[in-house]
Amino acid sequence: NDIPCDEDCKRSEWTAWSQCDKKCGGGKQSRARRTLITPRGIGQACGPTKEERQCNLFPCDEDCKLGEWGEWGECSKESGGGTRERARVVLATARGTGKKCPEFKEGGLIETQACNEQPAREDEVDQNCVLGEYSEWSACTKECGGGLRYAYQQVVQPASGKGK
Repeated sequence: NDIPCDEDCKRSEWTAWSQCDKKCGGGKQSRARRTLITPRGIGQACGPTKEERQCNLFPCDEDCKLGEWGEWGECSKESGGGTRERARVVLATARGTGKKCPEFKEGGLIETQACNEQPAREDEVDQNCVLGEYSEWSACTKECGGGLRYAYQQVVQPASGKGK
Protein backbone atom coordinates (compact mmCIF):
# COMPACT_ATOMS: atom_id res chain seq x y z
CA ASN A 1 0.00 0.00 0.00
CA ASP A 2 1.52 3.29 -1.14
CA ILE A 3 -0.75 5.55 0.90
CA PRO A 4 1.33 7.35 3.50
CA CYS A 5 0.40 6.94 7.13
CA ASP A 6 -0.87 9.83 9.15
CA GLU A 7 1.94 11.31 11.20
CA ASP A 8 1.88 14.02 13.88
CA CYS A 9 4.21 16.95 13.81
CA LYS A 10 7.33 16.45 15.83
CA ARG A 11 9.35 19.34 17.25
CA SER A 12 12.66 19.72 19.00
CA GLU A 13 12.84 20.96 22.59
CA TRP A 14 12.64 24.71 23.12
CA THR A 15 15.99 26.49 23.15
CA ALA A 16 16.94 28.42 26.25
CA TRP A 17 15.45 31.89 26.55
CA SER A 18 17.55 34.51 24.79
CA GLN A 19 19.14 37.32 26.75
CA CYS A 20 16.72 40.18 27.45
CA ASP A 21 17.14 43.02 24.96
CA LYS A 22 16.93 45.62 27.77
CA LYS A 23 18.63 45.63 31.16
CA CYS A 24 15.66 47.33 32.85
CA GLY A 25 12.40 49.05 32.17
CA GLY A 26 10.83 46.14 30.26
CA GLY A 27 12.35 44.24 27.39
CA LYS A 28 11.75 41.09 25.37
CA GLN A 29 13.38 37.71 25.13
CA SER A 30 12.59 34.77 22.86
CA ARG A 31 13.17 31.08 22.34
CA ALA A 32 12.64 28.78 19.38
CA ARG A 33 12.31 25.16 18.36
CA ARG A 34 12.71 23.30 15.07
CA THR A 35 10.29 21.12 13.19
CA LEU A 36 11.70 17.60 13.07
CA ILE A 37 8.76 15.91 11.33
CA THR A 38 6.15 17.70 9.25
CA PRO A 39 2.64 16.33 9.84
CA ARG A 40 1.18 13.98 7.22
CA GLY A 41 -2.39 13.17 6.44
CA ILE A 42 -4.59 14.01 9.36
CA GLY A 43 -1.67 14.09 11.79
CA GLN A 44 -1.53 16.75 14.47
CA ALA A 45 -0.46 20.16 13.15
CA CYS A 46 2.70 21.89 14.36
CA GLY A 47 2.43 24.66 16.90
CA PRO A 48 4.48 27.86 16.92
CA THR A 49 8.22 27.67 16.36
CA LYS A 50 8.97 30.86 18.29
CA GLU A 51 7.84 32.32 21.63
CA GLU A 52 8.43 35.77 23.13
CA ARG A 53 7.95 37.06 26.64
CA GLN A 54 8.57 40.26 28.55
CA CYS A 55 11.57 40.51 30.82
CA ASN A 56 13.37 42.93 33.15
CA LEU A 57 10.16 44.75 33.97
CA PHE A 58 11.69 46.45 37.01
CA PRO A 59 12.43 50.17 36.66
CA CYS A 60 15.89 51.26 35.64
CA ASP A 61 17.91 52.56 38.58
CA GLU A 62 18.86 56.10 37.82
CA ASP A 63 20.25 58.63 40.26
CA CYS A 64 18.78 62.08 40.64
CA LYS A 65 20.39 64.55 38.25
CA LEU A 66 20.91 68.13 39.38
CA GLY A 67 21.71 71.21 37.33
CA GLU A 68 24.69 73.45 37.96
CA TRP A 69 24.54 75.99 40.78
CA GLY A 70 23.15 79.34 39.66
CA GLU A 71 24.71 82.73 40.36
CA TRP A 72 24.89 84.02 43.92
CA GLY A 73 22.08 86.40 44.90
CA GLU A 74 22.54 89.78 46.56
CA CYS A 75 23.99 89.90 50.07
CA SER A 76 21.43 90.60 52.80
CA LYS A 77 23.67 93.32 54.33
CA GLU A 78 26.12 95.82 52.93
CA SER A 79 28.54 95.23 55.80
CA GLY A 80 28.73 93.67 59.22
CA GLY A 81 28.06 90.14 58.02
CA GLY A 82 25.16 89.06 55.83
CA THR A 83 24.18 86.01 53.81
CA ARG A 84 23.48 85.27 50.18
CA GLU A 85 21.96 82.26 48.42
CA ARG A 86 22.13 80.41 45.16
CA ALA A 87 20.00 77.56 43.84
CA ARG A 88 20.03 74.65 41.41
CA VAL A 89 17.25 72.69 39.75
CA VAL A 90 16.40 69.00 39.48
CA LEU A 91 16.97 67.87 35.90
CA ALA A 92 15.76 64.28 36.45
CA THR A 93 14.31 62.60 39.52
CA ALA A 94 15.65 59.26 40.73
CA ARG A 95 14.21 56.05 39.30
CA GLY A 96 14.14 52.62 40.85
CA THR A 97 16.66 52.41 43.65
CA GLY A 98 18.73 55.32 42.31
CA LYS A 99 20.07 58.00 44.63
CA LYS A 100 17.20 60.29 45.61
CA CYS A 101 17.26 64.05 45.07
CA PRO A 102 18.21 66.16 48.08
CA GLU A 103 15.71 68.14 50.09
CA PHE A 104 15.14 71.73 49.07
CA LYS A 105 16.87 73.00 52.23
CA GLU A 106 20.49 74.01 52.80
CA GLY A 107 23.05 72.04 50.81
CA GLY A 108 20.49 70.36 48.55
CA LEU A 109 18.88 72.76 46.15
CA ILE A 110 19.66 75.97 48.07
CA GLU A 111 23.14 76.94 49.28
CA THR A 112 23.82 79.80 51.70
CA GLN A 113 27.11 81.64 52.11
CA ALA A 114 28.34 84.39 54.44
CA CYS A 115 29.12 87.69 52.72
CA ASN A 116 30.17 91.30 53.38
CA GLU A 117 31.81 90.37 56.66
CA GLN A 118 33.86 93.56 56.87
CA PRO A 119 32.97 95.71 59.91
CA ALA A 120 30.12 98.14 59.45
CA ARG A 121 30.81 101.88 59.29
CA GLU A 122 29.95 103.83 62.44
CA ASP A 123 26.92 105.41 60.82
CA GLU A 124 25.47 101.99 59.98
CA VAL A 125 25.61 100.51 63.48
CA ASP A 126 23.93 101.36 66.77
CA GLN A 127 26.97 101.85 68.99
CA ASN A 128 27.12 103.12 72.57
CA CYS A 129 29.47 105.88 73.58
CA VAL A 130 32.83 104.74 74.93
CA LEU A 131 34.45 106.88 77.65
CA GLY A 132 38.05 106.97 78.84
CA GLU A 133 39.32 106.81 82.45
CA TYR A 134 38.30 109.50 84.98
CA SER A 135 40.64 112.44 85.40
CA GLU A 136 42.02 113.53 88.75
CA TRP A 137 39.59 115.50 90.95
CA SER A 138 39.70 119.21 90.38
CA ALA A 139 40.27 121.75 93.14
CA CYS A 140 37.15 122.90 94.96
CA THR A 141 35.34 125.81 93.36
CA LYS A 142 35.09 127.60 96.75
CA GLU A 143 37.37 127.80 99.75
CA CYS A 144 34.39 127.64 102.09
CA GLY A 145 30.58 127.65 102.13
CA GLY A 146 30.09 124.67 99.91
CA GLY A 147 31.81 124.43 96.57
CA LEU A 148 32.17 121.71 93.96
CA ARG A 149 34.94 119.43 92.83
CA TYR A 150 34.69 117.52 89.63
CA ALA A 151 36.38 114.86 87.58
CA TYR A 152 35.77 114.22 83.91
CA GLN A 153 36.05 111.47 81.30
CA GLN A 154 37.07 112.01 77.73
CA VAL A 155 34.92 110.53 74.98
CA VAL A 156 36.92 107.82 73.20
CA GLN A 157 34.14 106.78 70.81
CA PRO A 158 30.99 108.85 70.35
CA ALA A 159 27.61 107.14 70.27
CA SER A 160 26.20 106.40 66.82
CA GLY A 161 22.85 105.32 65.47
CA LYS A 162 20.59 104.41 68.39
CA GLY A 163 23.54 104.00 70.76
CA LYS A 164 23.58 105.68 74.21
